[in-house]
Amino acid sequence: MPTISKIQSFGLPVGSVIQTQTDFDADAVLHTNTDSSQPETILSASITPTNANHKILVMGLIHVGVLYSSRSGTLHYIGCRLFRDSTEIGRAANNDTMTTVHGADASGGRVAHSVMAGGTAMSSKPTFIPFHFVDSPNTTSAITYNVKGFIEQYNGQYTMIVNGSGYRYNNDEQVLASSNLTLMEIVA
Repeated sequence: MPTISKIQSFGLPVGSVIQTQTDFDADAVLHTNTDSSQPETILSASITPTNANHKILVMGLIHVGVLYSSRSGTLHYIGCRLFRDSTEIGRAANNDTMTTVHGADASGGRVAHSVMAGGTAMSSKPTFIPFHFVDSPNTTSAITYNVKGFIEQYNGQYTMIVNGSGYRYNNDEQVLASSNLTLMEIVA
């Protein structure tokens, strides 16, 4: 992962970009038996902040879909979870607000950074899941950010295909896309 730019932050205004790290993936890959409790790493990039007070802007998108032959039942949603090293970031701490909204216990629900609605029509078509988060890692040590994808079906699991169609159409409906992660160190 190349360093696109890296300069000293002395005297730079708040909001200035100090360095940028990226990960790009355009290969189709299968991950079996995934759901939101067992997400699979799709993208990963490391960055070493030059100042512990700086922020890290984490942004990009993943392309995921369902391997058609693994599909049965209803696809509920596809999503991603963000991690700084082993710590999950950019998600709700718990489902307390969902319990309030629905007026009943929602503690068994899942939490994620971002999701896309499912449905049978999506079962073999890839979709993109965007993500965007400003992190405060408070360190000058190297840190690794991981973007993990999943497919959620109540009481079951699907095979997730990354960057490709879930069915071998062998025509214009088949597509190979890419997934991208960008990390930017920002003066705070």
